[in-house]
Amino acid sequence: MRFPILATALSLSLAGCLVGNVGPRGSGDDDDVPGPGSDPDPGPGPGPDPATPSVTISVDQTALSTELLTTNLVTVTARGSGGFSGPVTLSASVVDPGGAAMPRWTVAFDNATINVPQDGTAAAVATLKIPSDSSGLAATVRFDASSSAGPQTASSAINVANQMTYSITLNNGQCVYPAAGVQNVRVGTKVRWVNRDAAARVTIHMDRTKRDGLVHQDDPGSAPGAAYELVTAVNDDGQLSGAPMSWYCHAPGPDTGSAHQLKVVP
Repeated sequence: MRFPILATALSLSLAGCLVGNVGPRGSGDDDDVPGPGSDPDPGPGPGPDPATPSVTISVDQTALSTELLTTNLVTVTARGSGGFSGPVTLSASVVDPGGAAMPRWTVAFDNATINVPQDGTAAAVATLKIPSDSSGLAATVRFDASSSAGPQTASSAINVANQMTYSITLNNGQCVYPAAGVQNVRVGTKVRWVNRDAAARVTIHMDRTKRDGLVHQDDPGSAPGAAYELVTAVNDDGQLSGAPMSWYCHAPGPDTGSAHQLKVVP
Protein backbone atom coordinates (compact mmCIF):
# COMPACT_ATOMS: atom_id res chain seq x y z
CA MET A 1 0.00 0.00 0.00
CA ARG A 2 2.98 2.35 0.37
CA PHE A 3 3.90 2.38 -3.40
CA PRO A 4 0.83 4.32 -4.71
CA ILE A 5 1.35 7.04 -2.10
CA LEU A 6 5.06 7.43 -3.01
CA ALA A 7 4.29 7.61 -6.74
CA THR A 8 1.69 10.30 -6.20
CA ALA A 9 4.13 12.44 -4.15
CA LEU A 10 6.85 12.04 -6.80
CA SER A 11 4.57 13.12 -9.64
CA LEU A 12 3.53 16.28 -7.75
CA SER A 13 7.19 17.14 -7.09
CA LEU A 14 8.13 16.81 -10.80
CA ALA A 15 5.18 18.94 -11.85
CA GLY A 16 6.28 21.70 -9.49
CA CYS A 17 9.81 21.64 -10.98
CA LEU A 18 8.48 21.96 -14.54
CA VAL A 19 6.27 24.91 -13.65
CA GLY A 20 9.23 26.67 -12.01
CA ASN A 21 11.45 26.24 -15.13
CA VAL A 22 9.05 27.42 -17.85
CA GLY A 23 7.19 30.18 -16.00
CA PRO A 24 7.90 33.95 -16.52
CA ARG A 25 11.24 35.29 -15.24
CA GLY A 26 11.46 37.66 -12.32
CA SER A 27 12.14 41.36 -12.96
CA GLY A 28 15.75 41.00 -11.80
CA ASP A 29 16.55 38.03 -14.01
CA ASP A 30 17.62 39.92 -17.20
CA ASP A 31 21.32 39.05 -17.52
CA ASP A 32 20.91 37.12 -20.77
CA VAL A 33 17.72 38.48 -22.33
CA PRO A 34 17.38 42.25 -23.13
CA GLY A 35 14.24 44.02 -22.09
CA PRO A 36 11.76 45.48 -24.56
CA GLY A 37 13.22 48.35 -26.65
CA SER A 38 16.79 47.89 -25.39
CA ASP A 39 19.92 47.76 -27.54
CA PRO A 40 21.04 44.14 -27.69
CA ASP A 41 24.72 45.30 -27.91
CA PRO A 42 25.10 48.75 -26.26
CA GLY A 43 28.93 48.69 -26.24
CA PRO A 44 31.02 51.03 -24.06
CA GLY A 45 29.63 54.29 -22.60
CA PRO A 46 30.01 57.66 -24.46
CA GLY A 47 32.84 59.09 -22.27
CA PRO A 48 33.94 62.78 -22.18
CA ASP A 49 34.01 64.96 -25.34
CA PRO A 50 37.50 65.53 -26.74
CA ALA A 51 39.01 68.99 -26.00
CA THR A 52 38.63 71.64 -28.70
CA PRO A 53 41.92 73.16 -29.94
CA SER A 54 41.95 76.89 -29.20
CA VAL A 55 44.23 79.94 -29.01
CA THR A 56 44.11 83.00 -26.76
CA ILE A 57 46.29 86.11 -27.03
CA SER A 58 47.36 88.60 -24.39
CA VAL A 59 49.55 91.71 -24.13
CA ASP A 60 52.05 92.65 -21.45
CA GLN A 61 50.75 96.25 -21.38
CA THR A 62 46.98 96.62 -21.38
CA ALA A 63 47.45 100.32 -20.52
CA LEU A 64 50.42 102.44 -21.56
CA SER A 65 51.27 106.03 -20.60
CA THR A 66 53.83 107.75 -22.82
CA GLU A 67 54.42 111.01 -24.71
CA LEU A 68 54.78 112.34 -28.23
CA LEU A 69 57.68 111.34 -30.49
CA THR A 70 58.24 108.03 -28.74
CA THR A 71 58.83 104.41 -29.64
CA ASN A 72 57.02 101.92 -27.39
CA LEU A 73 57.22 98.12 -27.19
CA VAL A 74 54.29 95.78 -26.50
CA THR A 75 54.76 92.01 -26.26
CA VAL A 76 51.91 89.91 -27.69
CA THR A 77 51.71 86.30 -26.48
CA ALA A 78 49.67 83.51 -28.08
CA ARG A 79 48.79 80.49 -25.92
CA GLY A 80 47.48 77.20 -27.29
CA SER A 81 45.22 74.74 -25.47
CA GLY A 82 43.18 71.64 -26.23
CA GLY A 83 46.02 70.21 -28.29
CA PHE A 84 46.44 73.27 -30.54
CA SER A 85 49.73 73.76 -32.38
CA GLY A 86 50.58 75.71 -35.50
CA PRO A 87 51.06 79.20 -36.95
CA VAL A 88 49.31 82.28 -35.59
CA THR A 89 49.29 85.43 -37.75
CA LEU A 90 49.24 88.83 -36.04
CA SER A 91 48.08 92.26 -37.21
CA ALA A 92 47.42 95.56 -35.45
CA SER A 93 45.44 98.76 -35.87
CA VAL A 94 45.28 102.04 -33.90
CA VAL A 95 42.03 103.94 -33.40
CA ASP A 96 40.90 107.00 -31.45
CA PRO A 97 38.09 106.89 -28.84
CA GLY A 98 35.56 107.33 -31.65
CA GLY A 99 36.90 104.38 -33.63
CA ALA A 100 38.67 106.41 -36.35
CA ALA A 101 42.18 105.47 -37.44
CA MET A 102 44.98 107.49 -35.82
CA PRO A 103 46.99 109.13 -38.61
CA ARG A 104 50.74 108.46 -38.74
CA TRP A 105 50.71 106.14 -35.71
CA THR A 106 52.44 102.94 -36.78
CA VAL A 107 52.71 99.42 -35.37
CA ALA A 108 55.23 96.87 -36.66
CA PHE A 109 55.94 93.32 -35.45
CA ASP A 110 59.36 91.72 -35.19
CA ASN A 111 57.56 88.56 -36.37
CA ALA A 112 54.02 88.78 -37.74
CA THR A 113 53.62 84.97 -37.83
CA ILE A 114 54.53 82.99 -34.73
CA ASN A 115 54.49 79.21 -34.35
CA VAL A 116 52.84 77.92 -31.19
CA PRO A 117 53.96 74.47 -29.95
CA GLN A 118 51.29 72.06 -28.78
CA ASP A 119 49.54 73.60 -25.76
CA GLY A 120 52.47 76.03 -25.47
CA THR A 121 53.14 79.73 -26.03
CA ALA A 122 54.88 81.96 -28.56
CA ALA A 123 55.40 85.72 -28.52
CA ALA A 124 56.07 88.65 -30.82
CA VAL A 125 57.13 92.22 -30.03
CA ALA A 126 55.11 95.08 -31.51
CA THR A 127 56.82 98.46 -31.96
CA LEU A 128 54.41 101.39 -31.61
CA LYS A 129 55.61 104.78 -32.87
CA ILE A 130 53.77 107.97 -31.95
CA PRO A 131 54.39 111.08 -34.08
CA SER A 132 55.40 114.47 -32.68
CA ASP A 133 52.31 116.22 -34.06
CA SER A 134 49.57 113.73 -33.20
CA SER A 135 46.14 115.33 -33.24
CA GLY A 136 44.94 112.92 -30.55
CA LEU A 137 46.39 111.97 -27.18
CA ALA A 138 44.30 108.88 -26.44
CA ALA A 139 44.06 105.75 -28.56
CA THR A 140 43.58 102.00 -28.50
CA VAL A 141 45.89 99.55 -30.23
CA ARG A 142 43.95 96.46 -31.25
CA PHE A 143 45.92 93.28 -31.83
CA ASP A 144 44.26 90.60 -33.98
CA ALA A 145 45.35 86.99 -34.25
CA SER A 146 44.19 84.46 -36.84
CA SER A 147 44.82 80.72 -36.87
CA SER A 148 43.12 77.42 -37.61
CA ALA A 149 41.40 77.79 -34.21
CA GLY A 150 39.67 81.03 -35.29
CA PRO A 151 40.19 84.75 -34.58
CA GLN A 152 41.26 86.28 -31.27
CA THR A 153 41.86 89.89 -30.13
CA ALA A 154 43.62 91.83 -27.38
CA SER A 155 44.17 95.55 -26.90
CA SER A 156 46.30 98.22 -25.23
CA ALA A 157 44.91 101.58 -24.11
CA ILE A 158 47.38 104.40 -24.88
CA ASN A 159 47.46 107.74 -23.03
CA VAL A 160 49.87 110.35 -24.39
CA ALA A 161 51.17 113.39 -22.53
CA ASN A 162 51.15 116.51 -24.70
CA GLN A 163 54.92 116.85 -24.64
CA MET A 164 58.01 115.61 -26.43
CA THR A 165 61.49 115.15 -24.98
CA TYR A 166 64.98 115.32 -26.44
CA SER A 167 67.50 113.53 -24.24
CA ILE A 168 70.85 115.26 -24.63
CA THR A 169 73.92 113.18 -23.84
CA LEU A 170 77.59 114.05 -24.26
CA ASN A 171 80.37 112.11 -25.94
CA ASN A 172 83.94 113.39 -25.56
CA GLY A 173 82.55 116.69 -24.32
CA GLN A 174 80.22 117.21 -27.28
CA CYS A 175 76.41 116.90 -27.51
CA VAL A 176 74.97 113.81 -29.17
CA TYR A 177 72.00 114.67 -31.39
CA PRO A 178 68.95 112.75 -32.59
CA ALA A 179 68.50 112.08 -36.29
CA ALA A 180 68.50 115.26 -38.36
CA GLY A 181 65.27 116.62 -39.79
CA VAL A 182 62.23 118.81 -39.20
CA GLN A 183 59.80 117.82 -36.45
CA ASN A 184 56.30 119.21 -36.68
CA VAL A 185 54.75 120.03 -33.31
CA ARG A 186 51.30 121.37 -32.55
CA VAL A 187 50.41 124.55 -30.71
CA GLY A 188 50.28 123.99 -26.95
CA THR A 189 52.82 121.15 -26.88
CA LYS A 190 55.62 121.21 -24.32
CA VAL A 191 59.08 120.64 -25.82
CA ARG A 192 61.80 119.47 -23.39
CA TRP A 193 65.58 119.19 -23.72
CA VAL A 194 66.84 117.07 -20.80
CA ASN A 195 70.53 117.17 -19.90
CA ARG A 196 71.47 113.53 -19.32
CA ASP A 197 75.16 114.19 -18.66
CA ALA A 198 76.46 113.52 -15.17
CA ALA A 199 78.63 116.65 -14.87
CA ALA A 200 78.47 119.23 -17.68
CA ARG A 201 75.85 121.91 -18.21
CA VAL A 202 74.05 122.22 -21.56
CA THR A 203 72.62 125.35 -23.23
CA ILE A 204 70.16 124.99 -26.13
CA HIS A 205 70.60 127.46 -28.97
CA MET A 206 67.67 129.00 -30.85
CA ASP A 207 66.86 132.43 -32.25
CA ARG A 208 66.88 134.96 -29.40
CA THR A 209 63.71 136.53 -30.78
CA LYS A 210 60.87 134.41 -29.42
CA ARG A 211 58.87 132.85 -32.23
CA ASP A 212 55.98 130.38 -31.98
CA GLY A 213 56.87 129.98 -28.30
CA LEU A 214 60.46 128.95 -29.07
CA VAL A 215 63.49 130.97 -27.91
CA HIS A 216 67.21 130.63 -27.02
CA GLN A 217 68.00 129.29 -23.54
CA ASP A 218 69.63 131.69 -21.13
CA ASP A 219 73.09 130.94 -19.80
CA PRO A 220 74.33 129.05 -17.88
CA GLY A 221 71.93 126.47 -19.35
CA SER A 222 70.63 123.29 -17.73
CA ALA A 223 72.41 121.50 -14.91
CA PRO A 224 72.87 117.72 -15.09
CA GLY A 225 69.47 116.05 -14.85
CA ALA A 226 67.57 119.32 -15.47
CA ALA A 227 65.39 120.21 -18.47
CA TYR A 228 64.92 123.28 -20.64
CA GLU A 229 61.17 123.42 -21.35
CA LEU A 230 59.13 125.54 -23.77
CA VAL A 231 55.44 125.44 -24.71
CA THR A 232 54.66 126.18 -28.36
CA ALA A 233 52.20 129.01 -28.94
CA VAL A 234 50.89 131.49 -31.49
CA ASN A 235 52.70 134.82 -31.74
CA ASP A 236 51.48 138.14 -30.41
CA ASP A 237 49.59 138.75 -33.66
CA GLY A 238 47.63 135.54 -33.13
CA GLN A 239 49.40 133.80 -36.01
CA LEU A 240 52.13 131.22 -36.45
CA SER A 241 55.27 132.11 -38.36
CA GLY A 242 55.02 129.06 -40.59
CA ALA A 243 58.81 128.75 -40.58
CA PRO A 244 60.86 126.11 -38.72
CA MET A 245 63.17 127.04 -35.85
CA SER A 246 66.69 125.53 -35.79
CA TRP A 247 68.18 124.31 -32.51
CA TYR A 248 71.50 122.86 -31.35
CA CYS A 249 73.80 122.83 -28.31
CA HIS A 250 75.12 126.36 -27.97
CA ALA A 251 77.35 124.95 -25.23
CA PRO A 252 79.24 122.71 -25.26
CA GLY A 253 78.49 122.25 -29.01
CA PRO A 254 78.88 121.30 -31.73
CA ASP A 255 76.93 123.75 -33.89
CA THR A 256 74.92 121.70 -36.40
CA GLY A 257 73.41 124.72 -38.15
CA SER A 258 69.93 123.93 -39.44
CA ALA A 259 70.22 120.14 -39.24
CA HIS A 260 67.62 119.97 -36.43
CA GLN A 261 64.44 122.01 -36.70
CA LEU A 262 61.05 122.40 -35.05
CA LYS A 263 58.03 123.65 -36.97
CA VAL A 264 54.93 124.67 -35.00
CA VAL A 265 51.67 123.78 -36.76
CA PRO A 266 48.02 124.43 -35.82
